Amino acid sequence: MLNFDLKPQKMKIQYLKSIVLLALIITMVNCEKKETPERIGTFTDSRDEQEYKWVRIGNQIWMAENLSFNPDSGYFDYYENDSIVSVYGYLYTIESALNACPSGWHLPSDNEWSELIDFQGGEEVAGGKLKEKGYTHWEIPNVGATNLSGFSALPGGGAQRHPLFGLYAYIFDIGERGVWWGNKSDPLADSYNVWHIDFNEKSVLAANGGNSTILHVSVRCIKD
Repeated sequence: MLNFDLKPQKMKIQYLKSIVLLALIITMVNCEKKETPERIGTFTDSRDEQEYKWVRIGNQIWMAENLSFNPDSGYFDYYENDSIVSVYGYLYTIESALNACPSGWHLPSDNEWSELIDFQGGEEVAGGKLKEKGYTHWEIPNVGATNLSGFSALPGGGAQRHPLFGLYAYIFDIGERGVWWGNKSDPLADSYNVWHIDFNEKSVLAANGGNSTILHVSVRCIKD
């Protein structure tokens, strides 16, 4: 009677199965790494070689700091205070803001702001998730600030020029409020909105920008 020892053959088959399984796992991991987009990064504005941080939030990619491009007109530089500009960027009129973003980026529309806010849980809580934590730039109490989004909102305030004496301007709410332009989602709207976050609130809200030729606020660009 013939007696075959099948153990070596079974072990060989089991070994081959293990090799195939391991190869499949490695392939899946590599595919996952390739398909998962990066959440943060940097890019350089070719106009002035200024480097900016960006962050992916949901399906959007936002600059993670305020724009500091000098457009030669339609901006305010905190009375030529470079140390403030280096933190908060320039403040822009809406006419300047509409064309200030670098190539491949644009001024976010009101709809794009709303999408960002909805992704953070709605306007009543989104401000806290967008604000930089702590009191380095924000005044106490900086309510609800967690920066879970990575947006790192800063309180650059704004500036308003006198309608008759344009060279003179007063700065408002620096350290207490971040204010950014939004582009019209409705082209028939009478005015542009500004979106603001305050030091004593965790909300983010839209407000009428009023006379956009004298109002200067911050700009955050969003990727095309």
